[in-house]
Amino acid sequence: MNYLADNCSKRQQLDNLLATYEYNLISTVRFPTRSTNGTISAIDNVFIDVSHIGKYTTCSFINGPSDHDAQVIKLENILTQNKLSETKITRNFNKYSIDDFVRSN
Repeated sequence: MNYLADNCSKRQQLDNLLATYEYNLISTVRFPTRSTNGTISAIDNVFIDVSHIGKYTTCSFINGPSDHDAQVIKLENILTQNKLSETKITRNFNKYSIDDFVRSN
């Protein structure tokens, strides 16, 4: 499927499916990602949550002899929650652990 072709019904179907409430995704690559024998296409893509519309930039990255370019996406002003690392030490106190403690001292 070529994402550069505006009249591609399969692209439109995929975009419509991914944009539904269940997935909430949009495609971000609107430039050629592959070139061979004088033709170009966008067969590789990056999909992100629609809440990031207007908060990203994408570009291609030529990666050597391959006919496929890499895609680079930069997300801007994305807030993430930092999880605090917390360590808890617990001890199991029961009849046996108390007896073991008393006997060892």
